[in-house]
Amino acid sequence: MYKWERVGETGNFSRTGTAHMPPGVVSVIGGGTTSLVGLLEDGTILKYPIVEGECSNEFNVEAAIYKELGNHPRIIGFLGQSMHGLKLERGDRLTEYIDTVDDPALKLQWARQTAKGLSFLHSRGVIHCDLHPDNLLLDEGKNIKICDFQGKMEGLDGAALERIMTGSDPYQDIPDNDVPLKYEQLDFPATNFTAGPQVLKCWQQEYSCTDEVVSELASLHPIDI
Repeated sequence: MYKWERVGETGNFSRTGTAHMPPGVVSVIGGGTTSLVGLLEDGTILKYPIVEGECSNEFNVEAAIYKELGNHPRIIGFLGQSMHGLKLERGDRLTEYIDTVDDPALKLQWARQTAKGLSFLHSRGVIHCDLHPDNLLLDEGKNIKICDFQGKMEGLDGAALERIMTGSDPYQDIPDNDVPLKYEQLDFPATNFTAGPQVLKCWQQEYSCTDEVVSELASLHPIDI
């Protein structure tokens, strides 16, 4: 069993308690409000529910999305589903690096790679619904890999919460209930950061598709990725 405390938070919600550790998991290296990420003996990871047997629909939806997507350089590798959870490639969370990197070119690379990944998802009918730094991983070459597909694909709905990624949560200093009104009033946070103008254009709904975002970011970071 694994004892955990305040694993993942959404607004004012948090959970504490004791979670099981499936066979083969040698340590728990991360988690959210409903699932944990365990390191397996072979160096891959297992994403599994905190409470055994819970969230079966969400896990089945995520597995179906991974199978539909297949292999793509911007998507974390899916290695199969078992009765315990989803086996995936391992990656480092972008969260652990984003606040320590001062290289604008590298941040533009991450932004463009994320946009290219989203463009691929949309071309396959997948809406991520929960894009933020914890769901963006880095491979050994520090390239983006998108993960955690508890979103939507055609008739499937994983019931994920929507979130916007800007490096930190927008409006992080105000109550969650006040955030929708800010967007409705077009009262956006400051965007004086790398790719900030593109983020603002997204908020202002000035792009018709993610391919336009990819194209604009490519003009800022021309190296093919």
